[in-house]
Amino acid sequence: MLATVAPSAIALIWLLKVLRRYRNSPVVKGMTLLVQPVIAVMMLFLTWQMGGSSLHAIGIGQSIGIAAAAYWLMGVKKVHPALVIVAAFAYGGFVLSVFHA
Repeated sequence: MLATVAPSAIALIWLLKVLRRYRNSPVVKGMTLLVQPVIAVMMLFLTWQMGGSSLHAIGIGQSIGIAAAAYWLMGVKKVHPALVIVAAFAYGGFVLSVFHA
């Protein structure tokens, strides 16, 4: 696992250091502006795929409930997204695995 993860992690850390060093460069600013729409489209596509998978696997009621709970926790209660993700994993691992097995 280390041989798989380490090279990518090291390359990413190095790239972030280079970008930080040249963050005021017009080339880097232009590059980051061009990458943002690509990332947005990729996130939209990933959300569409995962949403379809969850609707098929656990049904629309559970999917909407989890999405509403996540929205409420992050938007209203200002809970950190990482904690919401961990809570969703726990819900899926403990609750859904028991009731949908």
